Amino acid sequence: MASPTTLETRIRIMDLSKQGLSDRAIAERLHLSVSTVRKWRRRADRSVRDGLYSQMGRPVRGALSAFPTELEEFLVPLCERYPSWGAKTLLAELKRHAYWKQENLPSIATLQRWRKQRQLTRSYQFHHPLPDTGSEEKPAFVHDEWEMDAKGYQYIPDLGVIA
Repeated sequence: MASPTTLETRIRIMDLSKQGLSDRAIAERLHLSVSTVRKWRRRADRSVRDGLYSQMGRPVRGALSAFPTELEEFLVPLCERYPSWGAKTLLAELKRHAYWKQENLPSIATLQRWRKQRQLTRSYQFHHPLPDTGSEEKPAFVHDEWEMDAKGYQYIPDLGVIA
């Protein structure tokens, strides 16, 4: 397997290409194969310097890229108007709408991935347990615990005054 070319080598290929050298001459000068030089020269010709960066893996695509663009145009105003709606509610709204009833719709997971990509989700708020009051006393009679409202304000350690 051939060693990967560095960004510096790719820039040298582009510079030598601009000087008018052929692919074969560049390959001999930089000790590379002609096909490697041709590949990076063509990429540089197409998109200047950005073409010199190598792309690993599949190209980045959005969660709704397999669906019509009108779907996203329909969803964005809904999410702006109702920011608390989740993916399940958005899908229900799509199914309810006359135009989208007959169309192939994304799954709940796909809609949630789209919401996350568009940063339309809120971070999870962790719940903290209430502090222990320290009293392990059992109520003396049946409704003893529920008579708090009749007692008015009460001070509970580590919690404060409650009514």
